[in-house]
Amino acid sequence: MTGRDELISLVCPTRNRPDNVVAFVESARRRADSPDGIQFVFYVDEDDLSFPLGEDAGVTVVRGPRVMLSMMSNVCLPAARGEILMYAGDDLRFVTEGWDGKVRRCFEEFPDGIVLVHGDDMGQDSRKLATHGFLHRRWVDTVGYFLPPYFPADWTDTWLTELADRIGRRWYLPDLLIEHQHYAWGKGVVDQTHLERLARIADDHPGWRFRRLRPERRRDATKLAAQTDGRRLPTIKRLGLPAWRLPRRQTFRPLWPRRS
Repeated sequence: MTGRDELISLVCPTRNRPDNVVAFVESARRRADSPDGIQFVFYVDEDDLSFPLGEDAGVTVVRGPRVMLSMMSNVCLPAARGEILMYAGDDLRFVTEGWDGKVRRCFEEFPDGIVLVHGDDMGQDSRKLATHGFLHRRWVDTVGYFLPPYFPADWTDTWLTELADRIGRRWYLPDLLIEHQHYAWGKGVVDQTHLERLARIADDHPGWRFRRLRPERRRDATKLAAQTDGRRLPTIKRLGLPAWRLPRRQTFRPLWPRRS
């Protein structure tokens, strides 16, 4: 396939949210220029019997044990057929008509595939953080993971944003509206899945882990930069988390996945 018709795989962990899953899939298909060029890959916990869709050419379900949230997307990777991969959430709603064409055109501009493309999530200031974005498989092959496999919840988007900013390859599309229906913006509810996520954050302190792994991000940025043609996108106002925002501690927990 060329960049114009490359399959896009939307990789989405979900748990006990059947209504969200249906709305997410329907909005993505309805707003797409080429609905047949989209694959949905869902990670569903083995004990979750609520998943509402059957598998077909456009929907793939990967079932497994409860593992860290960042690991779920990586586990889905072998089932994803697309060259363009979105790290998605079931509380997303696609608003922009022809969103898939906009994304494909960005990757056409960078044949080396080393670019993070994202839009406006209609909640936070999306210029600062690629909460949900699109990567090419060449990026994934270069660093060896889809999402950094270290976090029980959150921080993976911060990690990818920093990598893209380090090499000048973050492409923010303000006219690509993909609404994040998060409770923080008054668009969702704090359900059991959210409560469990918040409990994992309180227990594991992923911000500390993020700080300790800064050398790894530097190495990964070097790997990515080596695969590019040297072209850089105009600098966006970077996230630039100041040191005082990242808590410190003397000990560091192991990084292996934990069951919950």
